[in-house]
Amino acid sequence: MAARRFYAYYIRGRQLALVESDNVSGAGQTLGQPSLDDIGPSGSLAWKSPVATVADGLEIEYAYSPRYTLGGGGANDGSTLLGHTKFILGGWYVDAAGYLTFPILSETLTADPPYTPLADISVDDHIVIRNSSRWNGLHKVKSIGSAGVKTYTKPGGNYGTGALSSTTTDVKVHSDGYLHGNDTSNIWVNLIFSVGDFALVTVADASGDEGLYKVTSIAETDAGAESTQKAYLGTKYFLNPEDDIDEIQTGDSHFATDASITVYKVNYDPCYMIADVNVLNDEFDSIDLPEYLAKALVYYVKGKIAEDRGEIEQKEYFMREFRIILEKHNNSRIWGSRAVIPGAHGIR
Repeated sequence: MAARRFYAYYIRGRQLALVESDNVSGAGQTLGQPSLDDIGPSGSLAWKSPVATVADGLEIEYAYSPRYTLGGGGANDGSTLLGHTKFILGGWYVDAAGYLTFPILSETLTADPPYTPLADISVDDHIVIRNSSRWNGLHKVKSIGSAGVKTYTKPGGNYGTGALSSTTTDVKVHSDGYLHGNDTSNIWVNLIFSVGDFALVTVADASGDEGLYKVTSIAETDAGAESTQKAYLGTKYFLNPEDDIDEIQTGDSHFATDASITVYKVNYDPCYMIADVNVLNDEFDSIDLPEYLAKALVYYVKGKIAEDRGEIEQKEYFMREFRIILEKHNNSRIWGSRAVIPGAHGIR
């Protein structure tokens, strides 16, 4: 006999998590129907991530109210096309002021990154980040420049990332492909970088030097000066705007001799930046609701106005109508046959 399995779910924000009751005997039989009250250190049951494979899958119907919609009314309204409203960013870092910033990739090996990846995007616009290991979701643009797309988001720390110095003469690069301190800045690149780390180079003296690089080796000299400690940036990462995230290309780096630069340590985390985002920010915005639920919203607003005026009977009337419409709408989303079964002491 196949074992019965019991599932539950919980909601955090707009995310839904499914858990399974791990209450199956060694013979494969469920010991009894679980209760959500049996949760905790002293509980007799354990709710876990699903512990068994279900061959035909589980279907979950879940709706939520979004904070934003894609398609803010621009030339590419409603689309998320690579190179138009969807761009690949090379990762992220936290700058000296604590703002989360996403580096922009160069289009070719010998080109500097485009400072404006989308002509329609401006300061104070909103963007949506996807495919990031940490920063998925809505962000507001603070600035766009050679250092990347800076947002108003302020993480709790810098995560070991950011600029090595705010002065362009403190760090230099050599045409052999390495960077080093200038012997007066107290910047020891051999201690800051390890093989496999990533660096964003900006404000370079020669065209084509800017971009995202990977540290391929470290050269250290015992008791040597800053300039003798070297981090070799042997690989540059670049991407054509119409290419996807799995098509990021690499090539051998080149630098102008002793070029003055600004360097940022970057967490390499390729992700999507989606522009043309519409958020609810003032009374002129349109609320994305079905026409039927818009009637419920009217009752809800009228109920709150009546409550503010102290008209309790009017408030109760409007809130009752609001709940009736809401219940009808929710019931309309349930499909399949329905049966009403009388209780044990009901009339049969």
